[in-house]
Amino acid sequence: MVQHSAAELHKIAAETTAKYIYFLLATSGASIAYSIQIANASRFSWPLLLLAAALLSWGISFFAGCKSLQFDISVHNLSFDVQQQSEAMQEAQTILPAQTLSELKKSYLENVQLTNQALNMSGSKASTYLGWQFRTLIFGVVAFVLWRATEFVINAVGS
Repeated sequence: MVQHSAAELHKIAAETTAKYIYFLLATSGASIAYSIQIANASRFSWPLLLLAAALLSWGISFFAGCKSLQFDISVHNLSFDVQQQSEAMQEAQTILPAQTLSELKKSYLENVQLTNQALNMSGSKASTYLGWQFRTLIFGVVAFVLWRATEFVINAVGS
């Protein structure tokens, strides 16, 4: 089994999450385009409400994916900032006098606490939006399938 450092595992997880978000964004966009193309040939009837629900759902999915990506990027930027601050603090311990270092360490610990709160908030929001992105994508698929099935039944009965 291959051993990875924590930084490598974090990078792999971040890349995987980004790819998943982009995949769902592409799926939502393609679904919207395909549905609009098919709907052009449809005559106006009540089943189009199902298609409208699917399109609205996919639009929300796309929005949620963009927001998830925005918060995910924020998490990575904050993580990078924490790493830089930690490295700067380690370097400061070797070159600063004890009194200055004590004040700096107090400020550093407060900053770490605030950054951790921001990380938790951004991570939570990214996760929430990612969940909504997936759920609304699936809801759109169900509404689209129901619309197509209803159209087939109406056409079959009408013929």
